[in-house]
Amino acid sequence: MLEEYPRKKKMVRKNRRKISKKGLSTIIVTLILILISLVAIGVFWVVIQNLIDGNTENVGLDKLTLSAEIKGVNIDNSSNNVTLAIKRNVGEGDLVGMKFVFYNDSSTEIIAQDFELEQLVERKFVLHLVMNVSTLTKISIVPLFRSSKGEENVGNIADSYDVRTGKRIETPTTEPPAGCTPTVNPCGSAVCGTAQNGTCGNVSCGTCGSGYDCIGGTCVLQLTNTYYVDRNNLSGLCNDAYVKTENNLTHPWCTIQRAANLVVAGDTIIVHPGIYNERITFSSGHSGSAGNKITFKAEPRRASVVLNGFNTQNSNYLRIEGFNITNKRTEWDMVYGVWLMSSYVEVVDNYFYDINDSAVRGPLGTPYPTGGYIVNNTIYRCKTGLFINAHNTLIENNNVERLIYLQSSWVNDCDYARFFGENITFKNNRFYGTSLAEIGSAHADCFQTYTNNGEITRNILFQNNSCSDAHQGLMASNTQATDSYNLTFKNNLFFNLWAFGVGSSGIRNITMEHNTLVNTTYYGFTFSEATTSEVNGKNNILYNVQTPYATQTSAVATFDYNLRYLCGAPNPAGLAGVHDLVDVNPLFVNLNNKDFRLQSGSPACNGGEGGTYLGAYPCN
Repeated sequence: MLEEYPRKKKMVRKNRRKISKKGLSTIIVTLILILISLVAIGVFWVVIQNLIDGNTENVGLDKLTLSAEIKGVNIDNSSNNVTLAIKRNVGEGDLVGMKFVFYNDSSTEIIAQDFELEQLVERKFVLHLVMNVSTLTKISIVPLFRSSKGEENVGNIADSYDVRTGKRIETPTTEPPAGCTPTVNPCGSAVCGTAQNGTCGNVSCGTCGSGYDCIGGTCVLQLTNTYYVDRNNLSGLCNDAYVKTENNLTHPWCTIQRAANLVVAGDTIIVHPGIYNERITFSSGHSGSAGNKITFKAEPRRASVVLNGFNTQNSNYLRIEGFNITNKRTEWDMVYGVWLMSSYVEVVDNYFYDINDSAVRGPLGTPYPTGGYIVNNTIYRCKTGLFINAHNTLIENNNVERLIYLQSSWVNDCDYARFFGENITFKNNRFYGTSLAEIGSAHADCFQTYTNNGEITRNILFQNNSCSDAHQGLMASNTQATDSYNLTFKNNLFFNLWAFGVGSSGIRNITMEHNTLVNTTYYGFTFSEATTSEVNGKNNILYNVQTPYATQTSAVATFDYNLRYLCGAPNPAGLAGVHDLVDVNPLFVNLNNKDFRLQSGSPACNGGEGGTYLGAYPCN
């Protein structure tokens, strides 16, 4: 802050000399001439001032002297935050804020903040991005300033930072020729290409590095066969009449279906934010191939809503990524979020919600597709989460929450996951949050399979999954005597089940190792029918289960090296393992908070076969 100091009094020396009349006349004339000059200058300045006031937006006097630079960048992948240190340099102008522009290979995100920053002052900004910060390629800053008329304006890009090289990018400047009128911020937010600078011709906005194209003022990675859909394109230039050679970032298609009608192997479709009231289908000839899949990707992630989902029939080697997908349709062939009707389909990082049937569903009959990859999706308030009819398919890191019975025309049931086929892996999935009040008379299971229509189930692995708030952990039946076998459960958690833990009828070779079952109303492990054989359960924890083991008819099962606490007796009694730990508290870390890891010193830490741990989680 500037302090105001007292002014010194001027010392005035009296001049007592006499002045002649002639000298006085000369002085008066001189003063009159000076006064006339000042009046003329004043009139001239009024004219100039009016010109400046009337053309402030063209001349941009404030902007031309505003300068700022990026002094430091810190990117935190865990929080998706970027911290920027910004310094304002010497220069006149009323700085009122700044736009922070973030770029990756396919999109741009702009965050505007209002603030004041004095000259030579440095300030840090912590900015949370929607786009994934691990994909950033460049960061730019654009000052916001207040003109002499009090209006806020956008300046030129003041500084840029190349994330890949960790270096600042020199911003080119071009002095306009004398006698012309420049335009305030001719480049706008553009960082490359040229722009018309008033009556001064074109001005350079910058150049892109090697491997990048300048599209609409943005440096975009040179990707072959990349096309764009943007129904909310700000330039109003989206048009489904464009052929593929006319499509680009500033001239996109308006619908996803238009892209689906034209894609071929190797194409990538970037879908920008908007609500797309479509059900996407593929006609023959629009399929990917090995090493050249077709990708539909929402950018930014989960900013586009597809109201009626996708039907992948006719399109193999297809990836669907980053969308919000909902579906209120009730026709039997239209009720699914993504209907997996083709092979080598990847469904990744989508958010499914309020769907009348399954979020992801395979075909209604054989042949089953193969090579599916269902990963990192969130499924909320759907009647069924994952209905997998497939071979050689991975289902991993998906969250299915709060099943709800919505209107359906043909199936009266709710399940987190169903599975049919061969060589399927369920890994690291979380199923939870369902209430009896919201599913009515429907039956809800964590995993279900059956052979009512001649289906088969073979070589299925369930590993590191957790499931709660359901009737059964597994409900499996083989009523058609198909050759179904090899179900393996390892390191899974089942808790708050309203009926059974793992139950099967007619499927052989079922293995249950290192699982934790907590608060199961009736049975922990239960099996029936003579064809249920080679069932083995060991190194498991059963906590508060009415009947830990049960078999019916002539099913053959072996249980041993399990911990049973607050449980009733097995049925029949001969199922009790001789090495079981009975009525021994496993000492969970925090039962009330659903932390079922083992405390240090728990008897389950080495109570299993060969001294191994018991339950789903090894001791710390």
